Amino acid sequence: MSRADWVDADHDSCNTRAEVLILESRIPATVEAGCKVPAGEWYSYYDGITVTARSGLDIDRMVPLV
Repeated sequence: MSRADWVDADHDSCNTRAEVLILESRIPATVEAGCKVPAGEWYSYYDGITVTARSGLDIDRMVPLV
């Protein structure tokens, strides 16, 4: 997904990716001007590892199949 695909639905200057990074960080995420999230700590439930570099994360949509 390209950077242009991330939207700021609530117009708070944080796009969807930034909102997820802030919400899911296990420690308080660092948030800079323009809602840039340079640091945090995220746990991958899929492979059981902790990631501290946001560039090491892929954020995908989960759609339940009923």
